[in-house]
Amino acid sequence: MLRDPRDRWLSVAQFDKQRGFYGFQRSPDESEEDYLENFIEVTRETLVAAAGICESEQDIVVRYEDLILHADEQTKRLEDWLGIRLNLRQALGKSRAYRDHMTSETAETSVYRWHREMPRKLNEYFVSRLGPELEAVGYSTQLAPCRVA
Repeated sequence: MLRDPRDRWLSVAQFDKQRGFYGFQRSPDESEEDYLENFIEVTRETLVAAAGICESEQDIVVRYEDLILHADEQTKRLEDWLGIRLNLRQALGKSRAYRDHMTSETAETSVYRWHREMPRKLNEYFVSRLGPELEAVGYSTQLAPCRVA
């Protein structure tokens, strides 16, 4: 399972704000800049590994965005790969149980959140540090969609 790291970054920040304390391997004495550097390095490793899996015939990568926006298609893909039948309706019916973990109004609004919420300079930084890795797994490196900040 993979999610655009820019959306993950925004979600982590919002989740920490909602809870009132740091999580996601961030220590209380760690600056946002240091945490971002660590986040990017761990993310790079994840993206490189995912790009390798994309080339594999025995493993698959499921992108969060595709699962949320194309649930039927991705569920079928997972069913074919796993050789089992999944109950998408049942899974979607349990989404309210996870409401406390959500940082967007709906799962759909959590997708491409960086287009709406991420400051341009921060997106530029992500792209400068992770551009090839983002592209290797099908994520956009276009800068235009971000709001000006």
